[in-house]
Amino acid sequence: MMPARAAAQVWRLVLPGGDQVVPVAGALYLGRDPRDVLNRPDASLLPAHDPSRSLSKTHALIEVDGGILWVHDLDSTNGVVVAAPGVEAIEVAPGVRQPVPDGAELELGEYVIRVRLG
Repeated sequence: MMPARAAAQVWRLVLPGGDQVVPVAGALYLGRDPRDVLNRPDASLLPAHDPSRSLSKTHALIEVDGGILWVHDLDSTNGVVVAAPGVEAIEVAPGVRQPVPDGAELELGEYVIRVRLG
């Protein structure tokens, strides 16, 4: 039997406005009209409503690997920044995966997602 605490450790993306929360168990592409650009048939597609159009069609890949949440900038136009409390924000280089800590914000252009674990 798993302890309740271990079972509750799920990564969640809180989308702008706070009314939509997306659990992340594997991999997902995020963008205005995302496509599987890295041949990852295991990945889900998460289309995002972005009135400012600062998101690329397929902006980023977000995945859980080894219990860690990772983000990849898929050569987006407006970049990906990981902003965690108490540390300097990190601009993610295209093609390099960056760990995302609990409580961080993912800045995808003007589209900002809060990240929660648990």
